[in-house]
Amino acid sequence: MTRPQALTTRTVAGYAVEQPVVVRVAGLPVDVLSAMRFTRTVAAVDALLDAQDRARRTAQVLSEALYPLVGDPANAALKTRLVALRRAIHQDRRLPEHVWNAEIRGALPVPMVCRIDAWHAERAARIGAEADLEPLLGVEADTVAARIRDAAGRPEFRRALAQASPDLSAALERWLRDGHRPRARTIGGLVAFLGRAAAKTSPYSSFARIGLAHVDDTGPSAPAGAHPVPASSVLEFDRVLVARLVRAVSTRPDLAATLVLRVNPSLHRAGETLRFLGTGETIVTMAAAPAVLACLDVVRHRQATTADVVRHLAATGAAAAKVGVFVDRLVAVGLLEARPPVQVEGAEPLGALAGWLEATGADVRLLRELDRLMSVPTRIGDHTELAAHRERLATAVAHTVRLGHDLAVPDWPDADRLDRFVCHEHVVESGAPARLDARAWRPVLDDLDVVRRWLGLHDPMLPTRLALADRWAPWFGSAPDIAFLDLHERVQRELAARTPLSAYLRGDYTVGAADLATSRVERHARLHALLTESIAELTGPQRVDPELVRRLTASWPAWVTAPASITCYGQAVPGADGPRLAVNVITGGHGRGRGRWAHLAERATGTPVTAPPAADRPDGPIVAELAGLFGSALNLHVALSTHEISYPGTEDTRPPRHRIALGALRVRQDPGTGLPQLFDAATGRQVIPVHAGMMADLLLPPAARLLLAAFGPAYLVHPAWPVLCPLLDPATVTAPTLLPRVEVGRVVLQRARWLVPAAAVPRQRPGDTGAGHLQRLLGWQRETGIPRASYVRLWDPEQVWGQRAFTKARKPVYVDLANWYAVQNLDRLLADWSGLVTFEEPLPAPQDAAERVAELMFELTAVGSTE
Repeated sequence: MTRPQALTTRTVAGYAVEQPVVVRVAGLPVDVLSAMRFTRTVAAVDALLDAQDRARRTAQVLSEALYPLVGDPANAALKTRLVALRRAIHQDRRLPEHVWNAEIRGALPVPMVCRIDAWHAERAARIGAEADLEPLLGVEADTVAARIRDAAGRPEFRRALAQASPDLSAALERWLRDGHRPRARTIGGLVAFLGRAAAKTSPYSSFARIGLAHVDDTGPSAPAGAHPVPASSVLEFDRVLVARLVRAVSTRPDLAATLVLRVNPSLHRAGETLRFLGTGETIVTMAAAPAVLACLDVVRHRQATTADVVRHLAATGAAAAKVGVFVDRLVAVGLLEARPPVQVEGAEPLGALAGWLEATGADVRLLRELDRLMSVPTRIGDHTELAAHRERLATAVAHTVRLGHDLAVPDWPDADRLDRFVCHEHVVESGAPARLDARAWRPVLDDLDVVRRWLGLHDPMLPTRLALADRWAPWFGSAPDIAFLDLHERVQRELAARTPLSAYLRGDYTVGAADLATSRVERHARLHALLTESIAELTGPQRVDPELVRRLTASWPAWVTAPASITCYGQAVPGADGPRLAVNVITGGHGRGRGRWAHLAERATGTPVTAPPAADRPDGPIVAELAGLFGSALNLHVALSTHEISYPGTEDTRPPRHRIALGALRVRQDPGTGLPQLFDAATGRQVIPVHAGMMADLLLPPAARLLLAAFGPAYLVHPAWPVLCPLLDPATVTAPTLLPRVEVGRVVLQRARWLVPAAAVPRQRPGDTGAGHLQRLLGWQRETGIPRASYVRLWDPEQVWGQRAFTKARKPVYVDLANWYAVQNLDRLLADWSGLVTFEEPLPAPQDAAERVAELMFELTAVGSTE
């Protein structure tokens, strides 16, 4: 396998591009999408719609021409029939004998008679063509189903589906084996997954591949996504299951005795009072009693078990039995944390768990075998490899079921429930990296850096920071600084009381224009005005000149600060004058995403990735990653910052001198901006907290969420909400509403999207034929201007992001209205939905991909600046 490249930095004027660029490549080529289109049926529908348009125009002309003839006294005897004729033409009805006969024809001008005859003949042809549509749809459904079977039969798709949907996978295997076409709903399920595999990239699925590219001056030799390269399968054991295993074995007396104690890192002492985050992150307060301080002193200065603390304090004259009970009580309330003596939050938790159990003489052969299945990557290959992969997954599930039972884990799930969740697969490319021509991409990255500065105003967490600044004096008086825990407690009180301020403190991306316009926070009104101005500048009909954006950002007040580092996920849009970049997501940077790729590359190749932490300037802020996985393997990554924040319930990975305990963090007001600023009590240096994992920020515990909302980088652009239209009131959307494409130079900041009330989208009604429904839907699509193929997402503006994170509504679904099976999927998707539906243009269009859809991840960091 190719040795992974070192992670380096390419410095450009004003910013740095962190190398390499991460690439996510769709698992199937884009021609799969066109193969699933009902080309003949849709062409026939389009011809009918064209004919209907012509007929409407002709009917309008004929109706206007007939109008004066109806009122002509010379036609008084024929007036009633002429009115009926005019009405029939206007209503597109067949002309009966009594309104279209020799007498009527003789009373009309010959050219008009010819036009009416032609209109009537075309109408008859349309009626005949409409009657032919349903049989045509049925015949083509058989043809397309065969193509779907071929596409779904690809080994790379079958291996991914085996875990993503075991039931659908089993149905596919039966179809491949016996050739018997399954029901339409099953085929629709395969279409949905095929669309996901060919039109989308995913960070957490074997339907896509993760690779890398390098920006250099030698020109492109292999554009990203141009062709598949060698790849390996990497499995990660589910961390929720790991946590349950650890909890279960920790209660065994022989293993409980080996648990190592540590002081809760959120502990803060104020005089004779101790405060910390206890179970469920409730804030616990207790007196700094001598016995408590003695226990803390022992634990702080050595790797101590409960027995070690008992022995040490018993040597001072304390009763051993009482000390043991006392220590257990401190563990129960959370002041002390009892953790395994091995690292269970590392890359190989099962091996660590086996080592811990083995020390007690336990039989760990099953655990070792399961660890081997998880930790050894396999090369992606052909059908033979597919069979081995299925066996590998089945063995992993069987071993996991047995392991949970052997270790007596309460309520351990059975095989049916574990099928999809035992492990998650990632396909990691191991071939030579693609090359991105620095000369072609430099203009794009220059414009992206301008966007980085612009996003300082549009940071969805800025309202939170302004609200905290506004409340400093009422909450804390003239205090120069306070403990972070004090701020956290005050915020939680506001949230619990649901005060007017709580809307700005949730940090859940739901603050909108109405909130800012009516807020009692003085600077919220100023922010509202600035947003209005900024959006007006960017949402015109033309591509925005980056120089205009530079001038705009230079005029903003000091409390609008640009993020120092961003991570941008986007797709290359080809053009005659070079590439553009269509943005998918922008988050805070500082290694987020890049560190995750480095970890997966290490797993895939077995070779450590050279990833030196970012330089730590003694006079600059400290970039500190949140320690721990928070229950998700998505947070496993190579550390790219020198420091970490020790957090309750997590494992530290840095040397002690590079750890900052949560309880040691304090907050002050920045003298230049008035915004709250986090700093380390020991050094006085500002701290920028970073969530470097890939799990959504809103799934983190409350104190971690506040750290990021108030002091760290946030999601800055996300496709799930129209970030560039925060002044839009969703309640006013009663008809399809276009939000136009927004471009800053060569960066497409927002694709065109249509917001549509779900009730406005045509559905198949009882009694409708499939062809009739398709004709009505495509006619509606033409009227609204919505693209025939688009990414569809359900959007409920009232639903907070913490809830939305657990629903499929947040995920975009590729829907091609030229695919009848996809149309049926859309009907099912909208069946019980009453909110808004967003249709987003596919940019670039999948057919513009070199061979496969590819997404690039650029990380840009400001240099020579303290923005």
